[in-house]
Amino acid sequence: MRLDYQSRRHGWCNRLRSRIFSTWARSATGALTIILLNACSLPAQVSGYRIRHISSDSTVNTSWQSGIRSFSPSDQILYDDEPKSLDGRALACRAAENWIPSKTLRTRAQTIERAFCRAETCQRVGAAAVAAFLRLQAARQEDLAAASALRAYYSKIAIGLQIAHLKNVKQAIDFETQRQVSLKSKGATSSIDLSSFEREQLQCDEQLLQLVSEDYQLQSLIEQLTELDYSATQGPQESLEVRGISVNVDACVRIAMQQRADLRAWYPLRQHISTDSAPIFAQSLSAAVGGWGMPIPQLSALRSLLCKTDQSQMARGMSQELSFLFSAQQKSIEQEVRERCSKLELAYARIDIAADIMASWRTRVEQLKKLAEIGDGQPQESASAGSELLRSEATWLQRQLAARLAEIDLAESLGDLAQRCCRGEPWFSPAIME
Repeated sequence: MRLDYQSRRHGWCNRLRSRIFSTWARSATGALTIILLNACSLPAQVSGYRIRHISSDSTVNTSWQSGIRSFSPSDQILYDDEPKSLDGRALACRAAENWIPSKTLRTRAQTIERAFCRAETCQRVGAAAVAAFLRLQAARQEDLAAASALRAYYSKIAIGLQIAHLKNVKQAIDFETQRQVSLKSKGATSSIDLSSFEREQLQCDEQLLQLVSEDYQLQSLIEQLTELDYSATQGPQESLEVRGISVNVDACVRIAMQQRADLRAWYPLRQHISTDSAPIFAQSLSAAVGGWGMPIPQLSALRSLLCKTDQSQMARGMSQELSFLFSAQQKSIEQEVRERCSKLELAYARIDIAADIMASWRTRVEQLKKLAEIGDGQPQESASAGSELLRSEATWLQRQLAARLAEIDLAESLGDLAQRCCRGEPWFSPAIME
């Protein structure tokens, strides 16, 4: 009754942890960088955007800036500071609230506004546009954090189910061992090697040790993301069972274009490019192509006095650059959404196949039981069928987890994931794709 678990792989949780924290280095297009003006102790790279430090003590608050202010999870937290029970949405919201890259971007947005609070009105508008850009990028980071927490949460649920399944397997092995011993004591002949059951038990013990270790790592990861004692707040967990839904790929692309914060981040820059804002954008942003940063050359004070910069030409050039970047971002998002829709449809199909295989083996096991009741039992085939049934059940669990993770990936690509979780809304449903 040998069982092969595809999920039994060393370092699995470490790879999940690496995937989560690799989002720190993920950027929308890889084409724009926010460079540090002064040396400061911030992460070397946050979502592909390096951040410049601009020191100031004052603040600015324009009506235009407040009108485009992006969502922050702390604005709409629906959960108490010390919740007694956490579901996936609560964990996702907590993770979004505590995500360091998002906090860094929002803090830098405030810093930029303070730096230009005493400047002319046009310059303040330009600074507010850069701040809005950073806040919307921060909102995208919160979506990534929420998705990371959901992946860890549902992976932990899956491991709990696998542990329970393995314990059932051990009980089935014990039962089959006792049955075979009883048959042999009554003089029945069988070619089954009883020592094989002992080896199966040892293999199950090894797999249980691995799963328990992975469960601990996932709990540690969830606590790191949410800054909560998950063992103390854990309540009834959600069901892992996935119900396939129809995926409208074109509708998903359209929704992503409307909701993705990292795409909307370009709007304030494109809408407010002018001869006054262009120098501010040039001071804060630099193009990065092929891994090479290309900042605007800085002119000395004397040269600036003798050779006046053509600000209108700079504005036209930067407007063209922003158009290129916006177009590239749109194409990147569309490709990502279409790929993840395809991945989800495949995951749904594999669940159906796994369920059919499991049902087929259940039918066969029942048939063999009935044959045994009328004295026409086939012990070896019964043992083999029971083993295949248990294996098919394990595979079905794996397919459920794969589909749930594919749903999380697509929900992340559609945008506004952190907002839905913090409002207590379903993070993935047919309604969000209409």
